[in-house]
Amino acid sequence: MRLEELEVINYLNDNFKLRLKTTSENSLADYDAYNNDYIVEIKCRNDYYDTKLIEVYKLTKNYQLAQLQRKKFLYVVKDKKGYSVFNITENICDILKLPFELKKMKHTTEFESGKWISKIIINLPNKFNKLK
Repeated sequence: MRLEELEVINYLNDNFKLRLKTTSENSLADYDAYNNDYIVEIKCRNDYYDTKLIEVYKLTKNYQLAQLQRKKFLYVVKDKKGYSVFNITENICDILKLPFELKKMKHTTEFESGKWISKIIINLPNKFNKLK
């Protein structure tokens, strides 16, 4: 787990009393943090965009994992303008009505992979941001 992601977890714990734990013991985990109520995927972006990109693969996989664990799935993005928190579970029906896009992206940023693939993504609008 990167230092930036740990800072996001600390921010969420300090400001929302979530008591999140990291999944750092498993660097290939599908999400970055969890507690009794939530699984949390964290993205730290260098640039700000009005909408927040999420891979459909991550969206559906973590949504399903959350259901199996009787938890909710939060997607958290930190960028130059601050934090955005999306409760995917509460908004899944509306999110799945958003347009899907095919976008060329690096396979993974975690291991500095040079491979580029096409990923299916959704851009989450700010109306789903719990911190707006």
